Amino acid sequence: MEQLKFSDCCFLSIPKEGPRLVWEVTQYCPFSCEYCFTWSSPRREKFEAEIDRVIPKVEELIESMGVKEVLVTGGEPLPVVSDITPFLGYLKSRGIPFSISTNLYDEALFREVCQFEPRTVNLSVDPPTSQPSHTDFKADFDRIEAKVAMIETAGRKAKLTAVISRRNYRNVPKLLDFLSNVVQTHRNIDKIAFNREYPIGFAAKLECQTRTELEQTFATIREWSSSIPVSISLVNWSEFHAPLQGCPAGKQIVSVQQNADVTPCSLLYNITRSFRAGNLLRDSLDIIVSRLELFAQDLNKYYKQTEFNTQECTTCNMRAACGGGCLAMLPIASNHIPQRTCERNPRRIKDHERLLLSEFHKKYHEVYSPEPRLFAAPHEKLNNMAEQRMREHVKEKFMPSDLAHTMEHVDAVVKLAKMISEAEGASLKITVPAAYFHDAAPREAAMHHMHTYKSAALAEKYLKKTRLFTPEEITHVLHCIITSSYGSYLLGYKPLSLEAKVVRDADWLDAIGARGIARVFAFEQAHGAKEMGYPGYDPEELPIAIDMNITGPDSSPIYHFFTKLLKIYPLLETATGRKLGEERHRFMVEFLRQYRKEIDLKKDESYQTPLNFGTLVVEQSNNHASA
Repeated sequence: MEQLKFSDCCFLSIPKEGPRLVWEVTQYCPFSCEYCFTWSSPRREKFEAEIDRVIPKVEELIESMGVKEVLVTGGEPLPVVSDITPFLGYLKSRGIPFSISTNLYDEALFREVCQFEPRTVNLSVDPPTSQPSHTDFKADFDRIEAKVAMIETAGRKAKLTAVISRRNYRNVPKLLDFLSNVVQTHRNIDKIAFNREYPIGFAAKLECQTRTELEQTFATIREWSSSIPVSISLVNWSEFHAPLQGCPAGKQIVSVQQNADVTPCSLLYNITRSFRAGNLLRDSLDIIVSRLELFAQDLNKYYKQTEFNTQECTTCNMRAACGGGCLAMLPIASNHIPQRTCERNPRRIKDHERLLLSEFHKKYHEVYSPEPRLFAAPHEKLNNMAEQRMREHVKEKFMPSDLAHTMEHVDAVVKLAKMISEAEGASLKITVPAAYFHDAAPREAAMHHMHTYKSAALAEKYLKKTRLFTPEEITHVLHCIITSSYGSYLLGYKPLSLEAKVVRDADWLDAIGARGIARVFAFEQAHGAKEMGYPGYDPEELPIAIDMNITGPDSSPIYHFFTKLLKIYPLLETATGRKLGEERHRFMVEFLRQYRKEIDLKKDESYQTPLNFGTLVVEQSNNHASA
């Protein structure tokens, strides 16, 4: 069918005029679906921000942007219906249509929602998890049909969405048979969407379908769709479609998160908080809207540059209809560069995209960096008692995600930060707190680098309570923390102050040398590495084209040397850091050569080749314009 021609956006219905607001009103959910990328859990609080304060701000955003429709989602929004009735009443009074995504587990709460006349109810109809082939899943399907009937009785339209994964794809034919019957029985079904499992967040620790399995699933759905009288969407199947859908983020779509953060796209936000336009409770509406506009403009410019510089695109007869694809499809290539493929161009878009994306990130993220100001760094440092209290607080709150990130690592970074600060003349009052808090928050499964934002939030809360820091000093401590991680560097965050450069150098120095070697094996094993790895590259001729995977751990500890650890030395910012880093870098090079000798059982003739960092520095600088 024609409607299967495009790989659709996960928001399914995109308004042609005016944006659609997606409000993830709560993280709370009474279920714990293993694939859920919003990290919903019964243990979550219902709200991250005061809902009574957020609602008027969301309404102001709707008025300012001329929002034409709203999607209320979560988590599971039904448990908080009574808290958001003022907002639903506002939508009804203004004639703004809204949809709600729900599991529909409580009929009484659903009736409460229906008082405000939702246009559509989005309902999950995932294939059951694989079981013996003789199982008909009648009980599962009967429950789904009862919910569709409930929506029909309420006079509402239904959109059915199925997430297909390696755990349930074998049961897709049974789901399709069920859907065929439901469509004939219930006339309120507006659309059926089949979401391929996204390789981020909920799929980060799971084994996704193979290419053969995907082709089989796609063919099955395509054949089935020819007999179905409702619209069918396939989401995130880009390599099976031509042309690609356009990205509506920032222009036709705007998202508000549970904590009042505003972002161009919910999926992008779940990948990385770096695509954040601001917070409704902290930032002015004008700034938030201008950032969204900047995002949409630059995204369009980026796609146009790629289109005109990619041979496969310039010669494609579907070029006029192609929208460029989904920016959130970053992780498919196991790094931070989008894998924008289609049926007519099965190979990855050319390497020039790397530089273009780097430039895109650089311009966009500079909006979020503190303005370079004349900052009079305080000469005093924390007294011993204040520092000891700070360390005890961090230790008490610390939740190690692996053996490489414990208080031992924090203490090592603090010690290095003090040494570099004293040698470079940086303020110990800024660098020491930043070093203590830089890893205070645990790493998330989907995007390890994003712990810096949460670590900064923990630092801000503590430093304000001490009353030992001015607001400007706290701002600069937070900047040191946010720019400290290698993942933040890959996304274009720059340490703007001497203190930020010191803290980043201190953190990165503990990632290389003997301690770095020990820590990388501990980290990778804790996060699911299946093998030690093989040093297939020359450690002095790095494969610049590969970068660390910021959507989760790399495939092996040895591979991580080449995607990150061997790249650190040329990127150190301070003279003291570079002096300390040279010996540590050489130690890693010698370790990898010896490691390969022992595996290959032959002498490595190039073992004593002198180090040459000149070419590497130039290539890194060109490759990451934001460095």
